[in-house]
Amino acid sequence: MLRYFPHPSRDGVPLDPALFEKARTALVYAEQFLQKSAAFRALSPVKVYIQADSLWPNFSLGGFGHKRKIIIFVDPKFSPLSNPRHPLWGARLIHELGHVVRDRGPGYGKTFGESILSEGLSEACENEIGKVGPYATHLSPAELTAVAEQARPLLDKKTGLQMDRLWFYGANDRPDARPYVKLWSGYALGYAIVHAYRQTYAPTVPASRLLTIDAATILQPFREGKLPLLAHYPTLPNEQKRPKTYYFPHP
Repeated sequence: MLRYFPHPSRDGVPLDPALFEKARTALVYAEQFLQKSAAFRALSPVKVYIQADSLWPNFSLGGFGHKRKIIIFVDPKFSPLSNPRHPLWGARLIHELGHVVRDRGPGYGKTFGESILSEGLSEACENEIGKVGPYATHLSPAELTAVAEQARPLLDKKTGLQMDRLWFYGANDRPDARPYVKLWSGYALGYAIVHAYRQTYAPTVPASRLLTIDAATILQPFREGKLPLLAHYPTLPNEQKRPKTYYFPHP
């Protein structure tokens, strides 16, 4: 299903063969977890490119998924790189494959609401192997409530690079910024919406089975304030129990 290729960095530097082999070995090992889900087993071939870059400051493993292609961004300083069984590898792979499945179905989305939902669905898929990233759960209850109120009027706004920088990449994560938006808020809100929808309406349905759901089905209850958003998430059926420690920053 997956084929792996090296990819030059943003600066055009070829990928170190040793780094490529370490990353490829880890991702091949992680593929076994995909067999639990019919949504991933049924995928036609996907090309996975491995690139030596850091997608976010102080975060070592990122990615991009689109229809038939995935790019995995690996920071060479990534401390778990030497451990091919580290859970971060599987989480990143299943997250990006979630984007592939959704992009082949209804699409990632053209509005802000659709984009945070697509991210939330992929994050929820990470829980099927037990490891959702810190970008999904870092907000306090008060912060999550404030972010939800801030986001509701923007759900139908066309998404784009400016919105992505603001809501996902922390462009305004500084005290003097107006509007102030904490780093990764879009990821955290999308995850909270999906988790609340599943807990309320579909607690026994695996997240991977919701990857092709119509966005309005989940976003409408959120618009109407009918989803109880939580900042601390109980484990649902079809999810692995989360470990206390998940995120491993640079050494």
